[in-house]
This record gives sequence, C-alpha cells and structure tokens, in this order.
Amino acid sequence: VQKEIKRGQAQINEMRQKERLILDRLDQMELQLQLIRDNLEKRRRERTLLRREVAEKRKRLKQLDHELEQLRALLAQRLEALYKFGRHAYLNVLASAVDVSGFQHQWVYLRAVAEQDSALIGQFIKRQQEEEKLTQALASREEELGRLVAKIGQEVEELEKVKREQVALLQDIHNQEEMYQNYVTELAAVSRELKNRIEELQRKTGNKRSV
Repeated sequence: VQKEIKRGQAQINEMRQKERLILDRLDQMELQLQLIRDNLEKRRRERTLLRREVAEKRKRLKQLDHELEQLRALLAQRLEALYKFGRHAYLNVLASAVDVSGFQHQWVYLRAVAEQDSALIGQFIKRQQEEEKLTQALASREEELGRLVAKIGQEVEELEKVKREQVALLQDIHNQEEMYQNYVTELAAVSRELKNRIEELQRKTGNKRSV
C-alpha cells in the first residue's frame, strides 16, 4: 500500500510539473498574442492614414486634371486657329509689324507664346505621368497592407487556436491531478484501516497470550 501511495504521489508531482510548463507556455503565447495585436492595430492605423492620403492625392489630382483639361482646350483652340489661318499664320503676325521695333515685339510675343505652350504641354504630360505613377504606387501599398493585415489576423487566429488547445490540456492535467489526489487519499485511508486492523489483531493476540 505504501508503494502505491508513493507511486501516486510521484504521478501527482509529475502532473504538477507539466502544469507549470503549460502555464509558462501560455504566458509566452499571451505575450506573442499581445505583440501581434499591437502590430495589427499599428498596421490598421497605417492603412487608415494611407487611404486618407490616397483620397487627398486623388482629389488634388482630379483638380489638376480639371485645370489641365482647360489648358488642353485652350491649346486646342490655338492649334485650331493656326490651322484656320494657315500653317504659316505666325508669318502673318510678323508681317503685320509696321517697323523693325514692331517686328521684334511680335517675334518676342510669338516666342513667349510658343515657350508657354511648350511648358504647359510639358507640365500636362508630367502631371499625367505623376498621377499614374502615384496611383499605382498607392494602390500597390494599400494592397500590401491589406495582405499584411490578413496575414496578421490569420496568425492571431492560429495562436488563439493553440491557446485554446493548451487551456484544454491544462484542464485535463487538473482532472488527472484530482484523480491521482483522490487515489492517494483512498490509498491513505486503506493504509490507515489496515494499520488499525493490524494493531487490533496485535492487541487481541497479546490478550490471548496473557490469558
């Protein structure tokens, strides 16, 4: 009986040691979960800021497109006027000068108009390219953040699943410990009962000898 009691106690100690290991693992997992939750929240804030930035950029680019559309209409009118008055309409402008000073003035004017048109066209093309590049970059970044948030959410779900399994295992260990504790208690009761019987038999034997 004493051997059974010792064996049961050893099993209880083993269960308690396993329980401590499980608790340590649960603590570590909780820290990991908190880190992932914090990272997830951080990424979500980044995504919110990015979406706001995207909206502002698109609004600005939309306004810019409107301005450039007006510019394109103006340039189209100029081209139409040049076509209407002939391919050499600028020569007519120069020819309208009455003297050398007027000629120089008209030349400076035409050159300024040409440079302005060229600069505006260049600006239009540059802004169009900038819009396309910016839109693609922001869309790519938002897609990347979306994948990251989904990945972190999946990791949280997996860790929560493992944590539930660990808690179930801990409950099982508690149940086993309780079972072994009851077992040891029963063995101790049996041991006491046997001891009492032995003492009773010894007393009876001693009484018979004295008689």
